[in-house]
Amino acid sequence: MKRILFLGLISLLALFSMGCQKMVTGDRYVLRSGETLTGDMMITGGDATLEQGSRVTGSLVVTGGSARANGQVDGDVLVTGGSINFGPSAVVRGVLQKTGGGVQIAPGASVQYSDSRTGIQGRGISNFVTTLAIFPVLIIVAIVVLLGTLRPSRGATPPAPVEQAVSSPSAIPVGKRVGFGSNLVWGIVLISLGILFLLQEMLNVDVWHYAWPILIVAIGLFFFVVMAMSGRHDGRLAIPGSIFTMIGLVCLFQNVFDQFQTWAYAWTLIFPTSVGIGRYIEGTWINHANLRDRGIREVGTGLIMFVLFAAFFELFINLSGFFSRDLGQFAFPALLILAGVLLIFAQFFNRPRHKPAM
Repeated sequence: MKRILFLGLISLLALFSMGCQKMVTGDRYVLRSGETLTGDMMITGGDATLEQGSRVTGSLVVTGGSARANGQVDGDVLVTGGSINFGPSAVVRGVLQKTGGGVQIAPGASVQYSDSRTGIQGRGISNFVTTLAIFPVLIIVAIVVLLGTLRPSRGATPPAPVEQAVSSPSAIPVGKRVGFGSNLVWGIVLISLGILFLLQEMLNVDVWHYAWPILIVAIGLFFFVVMAMSGRHDGRLAIPGSIFTMIGLVCLFQNVFDQFQTWAYAWTLIFPTSVGIGRYIEGTWINHANLRDRGIREVGTGLIMFVLFAAFFELFINLSGFFSRDLGQFAFPALLILAGVLLIFAQFFNRPRHKPAM
């Protein structure tokens, strides 16, 4: 019962922290005159306008897109990319800090400007980062508590196990699973919290520019941590762990090189490739040959799809501008050669396996 109450409290805190944020990622957003946005605001793309008479009670962070501010911002304003234009009626109670992007301030605007390229200071920005970062940590804590709640207590009598063969001495017997109240789990949680609060004090712009893909990777790795602590029974957690990890890695690449258009073919790395990776890990973890073979087939299928789609979009359409359009004439013969190599590769790995004679 106490765990359920604690889970509810953590969930409410997570929802509260998420509700205190306004993120503009695309299209157009307008904060009308007389309207108040409670909390912080982050602009990563698109076009945002704060009309005269509007108000943001927290901080304003611009990492991309464009913004026109003619209202009031109670906290600090941080510009790391994109552009922001302050109108004559703009009021910033905190400090405007610029590490990248463009800033224009009209005459009459009440803005204290600081061009800082060595680091970010300011209480408002620190509060923004804390609120932004604490949400995924609270979600992780909630997942830990939820999994612990769903498990029987140590004193409870486990149900009669289904008779199964134990393939190796290292297999953990049914009913003897590592408890989720162990020091290892809570140690990981506390370390994560400490790192996030340390980043608040030693904030680097690049860290937070790439933070959200890294957090997705962390969620994926968390599934593997839970799987490792639960013994051989929870090998199925490798599949969501692989999916989250792959999504985070793909987003990290796209964020670093600004190549989000590669989703046209990068989705094949999520499905079926990452699913196959997770299934192979699960099969290895529980010593299940059929799962391993199925995982290998899914990974092979996903990689073939990735190569074919990538070749089409990059060589024929030149989606990302990586290659000269003159290379398009070589795309068809290159695809034929690649298809032949993949067929040989598939034949090699799909050979029938004969058990040795006893």
